[in-house]
Amino acid sequence: MTLTNENRPLMTCQVTQHGMLIPWGRFARYLRLSQRLRAVVPPRHHQDALSGGDLILEFGLASLSGCDYLADLSLGAHPLTKDQAVQDAWDVEFRHYTTVSRYLYELSEADVKRVQAELEAIMQPYIRSATHEALCHQECLTLCGDLTGRPVSAYSATYPPDAVFGYMANQLCKGHQAALVTLQGLRHRVHVVTFHHSGDTVSGTCLREMVEATETRLGCHPCRRTELVHLRIEMIEAQIAQKQRWIAAQQAIIRNQIERQVRLGDQLQTIRPRLSELEARYGGQRVRPHSQLAQARRRKAGLERQLRSALEQESRARLVLEQHRQRLEALITARDELLNWLAQLEVDNATCSNPVRIRWLLDGGFGDAANVAYLIEMGYDVYTIAHNGKTTQALLKEVPENASWTQVGARTQALDTDRHKLGDCPYPVRLTLLRWSVGEEFRHSTLISFSDAEELPTADLFPTYHQRQAVEAGIKQGKGTFGFTKLHVRSPAGIRLLGQFALVFWPNFVRWAADWLAAQAQGRFAQVLQQVRTQVRIAANTPAVVLTNASGQMLEFAADSPYAGVQIRLDGPFAYQCPMPLFQTWEQLWPASSESVKEQLSTILTAETSPSPAEVLFTQTGANLPEKVPEFGLIGRLPP
Repeated sequence: MTLTNENRPLMTCQVTQHGMLIPWGRFARYLRLSQRLRAVVPPRHHQDALSGGDLILEFGLASLSGCDYLADLSLGAHPLTKDQAVQDAWDVEFRHYTTVSRYLYELSEADVKRVQAELEAIMQPYIRSATHEALCHQECLTLCGDLTGRPVSAYSATYPPDAVFGYMANQLCKGHQAALVTLQGLRHRVHVVTFHHSGDTVSGTCLREMVEATETRLGCHPCRRTELVHLRIEMIEAQIAQKQRWIAAQQAIIRNQIERQVRLGDQLQTIRPRLSELEARYGGQRVRPHSQLAQARRRKAGLERQLRSALEQESRARLVLEQHRQRLEALITARDELLNWLAQLEVDNATCSNPVRIRWLLDGGFGDAANVAYLIEMGYDVYTIAHNGKTTQALLKEVPENASWTQVGARTQALDTDRHKLGDCPYPVRLTLLRWSVGEEFRHSTLISFSDAEELPTADLFPTYHQRQAVEAGIKQGKGTFGFTKLHVRSPAGIRLLGQFALVFWPNFVRWAADWLAAQAQGRFAQVLQQVRTQVRIAANTPAVVLTNASGQMLEFAADSPYAGVQIRLDGPFAYQCPMPLFQTWEQLWPASSESVKEQLSTILTAETSPSPAEVLFTQTGANLPEKVPEFGLIGRLPP
């Protein structure tokens, strides 16, 4: 619908059933989301020659708009593919959902990696900004990591080969695993990175990949504890020296036994002719116990026993020597690996001029001795649950009957123990027993913590670790709000991209867009902007009117909607100045509309002689106006 004044188009009105997708689309234009996706994926080999980036973005919008099935894009109550206002806002062309599904099967592994890398690059300024904001107001950053399952049908054979059986939510299910890392920002959690794994993957094997990727995304890391690695190397050097002494001792034993064997062999060679001579002399006569023949026989038997003993001692010495040599080789290999590891840590310290303090909060799947030692050497504070239940059983045996437990939660009590040794971990850690009541019984676990910067009271240990619920809430949000487990895609590319969209990109995108919209929406809508689920499930499926004229654009929710009368003004050039100087230079982007809207706006702009506020702004900044895009200024309340 077009409002006119003297045959001159003044206002273009578009009706949409997905109101919140319009301002999100405007924000996506600033991020150049559609353009960048088109640039990284090849076009479809089809007669319509639609860009593959548009189809990937359409697939991503299925989870952002709260679709339960991919078919809802075209066959839902309010099909997204038929909403022209959404297409205009996002600068994208929609196709039938089957076209999207087929294209996902066509994508190669290299294409998926390029898309994931591009999505991560788009979100990089937001993550770096949140990191900087948190460091400005907090002493340390808090990272939470977890591994979650995506179960699929146990009887289906059409899923990718990495859909295998594994433990998911304490059950044996067929499916995939996704590792997620979140950062506790100053105002809300920030989703940092996610990884796709086969269904039989366990948590402990994912830790190093998670830590390395997280450091890259955050752009910072703590000071490596190289002095601890030096101590480990010194301990291994001492063990190597001891093994070398033991090897030398065994070699001496072998030499002595060989010399003894030679001596005994010579003696046997000497006594055998004498024994043969005596036996021939006696013939069939009775041999007395103290006769020369009896003595010669006893002498020969004794030498043979000594020779067998020498051979046995040599054999044992050679076996021990081989064991020591194997252990020595293992120690030398471990020392060489530690030397390489130390060199890497020293390079990290040398190239990091401003290390930050970071703590990791992890569940019991990551709490083995090797992972704890790795995090300690990397410079992190560690809070995790012991992976092996035997650790808790051993500690419970040492608890006195009159032990005083500290109340640390509504149902949880804690008790610090005197033991500080965790399996093969070379460093002492703090082991705290936790117990909570289940009916009339207590259940126990062991909280492992390490920090050289803080010594938390026992009462604060569990509340600190309990902040790990942030990553579990993020996983729950990804599965429920963004359809990570609801959208039943079976293509390898679709599964990987769905995890990227649902677990990282869209949660951050909605939060980032909310910061921008907070200054442009009315006050009573501010609470909605703080609730991601409400925005995705309700606001994104609420009817609204999009009003576009020569001076701007505005969204107004329908009168019969939950947000009747709420207006979101989408006018003027959008600029987002990142607070950290390392970010890329921002650029102004203007909203584009459908062809009919573009034509009407072009006619209006051609007739205008005075410069618009946008032109003045671009003149001041020295930037050029984008081509083929209308300029917008400020928009006022429409007259009745």
